[in-house]
Amino acid sequence: MRARKKKTGSEATKVISPKTAVPPGQVSLVVLNGEDAGAEHFVRGLKCVLGRDSEQVDITVKSKGVSRRHASLSWQKNRIILEDLGSTNGTFLNDERISDPVEVRHGDRIKLGDLVLQVIKVDQPQDTPVYELRE
Repeated sequence: MRARKKKTGSEATKVISPKTAVPPGQVSLVVLNGEDAGAEHFVRGLKCVLGRDSEQVDITVKSKGVSRRHASLSWQKNRIILEDLGSTNGTFLNDERISDPVEVRHGDRIKLGDLVLQVIKVDQPQDTPVYELRE
């Protein structure tokens, strides 16, 4: 991570930002549990498919209960939309199963099978760490 100074009043404070340079408005997903805990996946393009089949998806995740083409994230009118793609075990946003496309926000948690990912919107202020890794 890179630190930059942010002025607040008369004193400067450090703000932690992601170490990988990504244009403002971009999104990454941080794996919170399992063998890939701590891995970060960047959502690139207008639509990004998540699943376990590396030939059919943009972000490949290794986890029990994840379908070949499990879910997608897409940009629609400057919002990030999560959609289940007919997965066997469902897609959850903040512990609630989704049946229709739903907007995701910075800090939200997405669950695919037993894998938990946290949404990190890079242009959001991150004065304190948002995610905590689970073992």
